[in-house]
Amino acid sequence: MATPSQRVVCAILLTLGLLMTTLFVEPIPEQLDSKESPADSSTSGRQAEVDPDCSGLTFEDLFEYDYAIFDLVILDDWATADMSASAWVNGSNSAIVRANLDGLFDGAPGGNNSYISTDERDAVRQFGPACIEDMETRLGMNEKKLAGGEFNWNNFSFTNDGIALDEVNIVPTNHPDAKSCTNFGASPSCKEVPVSITDNLEIHLESQPDVSNLEFVQLPNKGASNFTLAMNITNMTSGVFQATFPFVENLRVDGASMQDRNQGVAGELYNLDSLEVMYTDTEQVMIRLELEFDRTQWDVERFIFVEFTTSERLVNTPPVWAADAPSNGMKIIIGQGTETMVASSELLSAWGQDVDGWSMQCNFTEEGWSSTISQNGEWVISHPELASSESATCTLIDKLNVANQESRTFEFGRLFTMTGSLNEDQSMIDVSITPTQFVNGFSVTAHAHQLESNDMGQMTSVDIQTSDVTLQLSLSGVKPGTILAMGTAIGNGMLDYNFMIELGVEKPNSNPILSLLPNALENSNATWDASGRVFILRGTFYEIDGEFITFSYTLCGFSSQGFVTTANTWEVDISIAPCIAQGTTDYSILISGTDESGGATVLDIHVVDPFAQTNQEEEPDNSMVDSSKGLPSISLLSTLCMLALALLRERR
Repeated sequence: MATPSQRVVCAILLTLGLLMTTLFVEPIPEQLDSKESPADSSTSGRQAEVDPDCSGLTFEDLFEYDYAIFDLVILDDWATADMSASAWVNGSNSAIVRANLDGLFDGAPGGNNSYISTDERDAVRQFGPACIEDMETRLGMNEKKLAGGEFNWNNFSFTNDGIALDEVNIVPTNHPDAKSCTNFGASPSCKEVPVSITDNLEIHLESQPDVSNLEFVQLPNKGASNFTLAMNITNMTSGVFQATFPFVENLRVDGASMQDRNQGVAGELYNLDSLEVMYTDTEQVMIRLELEFDRTQWDVERFIFVEFTTSERLVNTPPVWAADAPSNGMKIIIGQGTETMVASSELLSAWGQDVDGWSMQCNFTEEGWSSTISQNGEWVISHPELASSESATCTLIDKLNVANQESRTFEFGRLFTMTGSLNEDQSMIDVSITPTQFVNGFSVTAHAHQLESNDMGQMTSVDIQTSDVTLQLSLSGVKPGTILAMGTAIGNGMLDYNFMIELGVEKPNSNPILSLLPNALENSNATWDASGRVFILRGTFYEIDGEFITFSYTLCGFSSQGFVTTANTWEVDISIAPCIAQGTTDYSILISGTDESGGATVLDIHVVDPFAQTNQEEEPDNSMVDSSKGLPSISLLSTLCMLALALLRERR
């Protein structure tokens, strides 16, 4: 009979045996199905913990751009405003921006790892407004003339609820260096590229619909008497700043100046003659300033002061046409519909000069035509839908109705009609261009454009005289969906015509192309690991539309993802646990690849179990693991106990 100590040893071995079974038991399908998939597990949950601290930063600290346009609109309450900004980032600067964005997620899964991913891109869209809210606006307004004086630079502040942030090409589609994300909790379709890539990108800041994104200390006078707008433009390397103010009777710009401060020491205050002032058709004052700053001047800060007043000027001179203004008889192109923006604010502002700003009045000979300058400073022509051509006499005029005596006559008309159709293999759009003879000879440069994704095809050009011309637009790199023709027409005696025309053409979706790479060494479709319970499948894929592909597989009723993709290859480790639980060795796998437009391709693969024949020939051994229950038999535990007792007796 076993002694108490022997019984203790046996009990310990029994316990160890039971613990060992938990290490080798295979999960049953119900357990597998109950687990959260990588997509569900926590990508959103973990990202919700991201709280980027951007306090003390400026827009330029995070986005080192090559060119930017800032548009500020002061709202009627004189306490809120809308700010929009578009920044274009090229070459080496794009690598800096990607590294800065990756650094925002330091401490989060996949963050600050020298790769920028689609998960991080989506998080920037979601949490970027919280970052922008912390930033310094470097804008201030005060009910005094404060040029060169002390100023509260941050009495403009961003409001999170009103901020919309978007980007273009932070993670380029189908980039050769793109790979599947390998960090914990990455979403199934997550792709990442090195932050060092230099593909161009864009950043866009907008206001949410009906919600302003800036607030400031309200001017008690609401612009009815003297006030100053002040801006810190340090590090604004190249771009445009534009601001529009609500209508106030007799409101005008009374002066503009610039001042540099080196290590806090204020330099000379000098007049800023480059500031352009215009009036919209609703008599709103709009200012426009070209930005330029040398970022190598680390110790220099640059400030702009724009002073406003409602007092009338004692001597008023009329506005004059600038050297860049269209000459008399210039032909200006109108587009489809009943309204055409024929000149951007940047172009239009360079056509006239006046100390207090100017507007333009045009008189048309036919009804149904009119000219306006929008709140954004764009020159817009309204016209009949089927109009062919018309002329107008235009004059520059200031807010006190003092006009330039030199009026100019412009001709307005349609340049061409355009239709399109898919070619036979659906890789091109054949665009037929029919000139209207409004202009004698011009050239068109255009590309296929997809609004939803902002994708564009390769640029192509053609010269047009009097006959119809067919222009082929490549659809390579453009996602499926509605396709427009976007481009520019130029010709002698005409204003450059920028167009975006619907062709009534949709690019169809092409399903991904998937293939399986057989294992040459094992002469089978799969490679088995040493345990015999996991096999590896490898293959290639190609997506002609450049869309991301989401992979999944189904085996023995269990579906999962977890694919690793590099360049144009895919790989996945597949456990046969659900098949073992069902007592089957029929390993028929469905590999599915689905693109962003929902197009799917499925591979039906059968993997032969290399151990199946051997297992069938052998007699069942009750002392081994029962695969249907996953527990060692009692005889094995008894044997362990007897061995332990024998060892104890021998030692005694």
